Amino acid sequence: MKDNQKKPLQVAISGMDGRAFKMMVMFFQGPCKGSAIVVKDDEAEVEILDADSINAKSVLAEKLSAHPERPVIVLSLQELALENIIFVKKPVQTANMLSALEQARKEIKQRAKKTGYTQTLASETKPKQEQFQEPKSELDILQTKASATGQKQKVLDEEEQKKRASIERQCSWMKRFFHL
Repeated sequence: MKDNQKKPLQVAISGMDGRAFKMMVMFFQGPCKGSAIVVKDDEAEVEILDADSINAKSVLAEKLSAHPERPVIVLSLQELALENIIFVKKPVQTANMLSALEQARKEIKQRAKKTGYTQTLASETKPKQEQFQEPKSELDILQTKASATGQKQKVLDEEEQKKRASIERQCSWMKRFFHL
């Protein structure tokens, strides 16, 4: 698929004042040619954070714990080598931002493959219709509910362990980087 045919990546912007926020919105519409669109935090696929802001540490920790599956692009004047973070040096150049957005898009697709999640990006998804077969008796209904609940609990436990491990890794590098 060509770049101009891709759906825009949905990004949430944190740690920026109103002026910088508006500049990023215009940057995505102009030089980045609609490769990303700024949305509300709960609708985003990618997080963009200004690491040079006063409250960057707390905002980064909050965003990583709230959405550990979401790729994070960090903008900073200083070179940062952080684990699981995509770095873009300020002043932000179009080629660097486009590269970071493409890297985030790849991370989303890789994470979707690893978790077995059938939908990749929210901007590229189409709803799937599931087929439902009605059980024949009450015993079948009870067995179906019991097996479905057990399977859901097992999947939730595995996903919870993955999320906790990811958060622990991210917190460890944050402690090293921010000297907490």
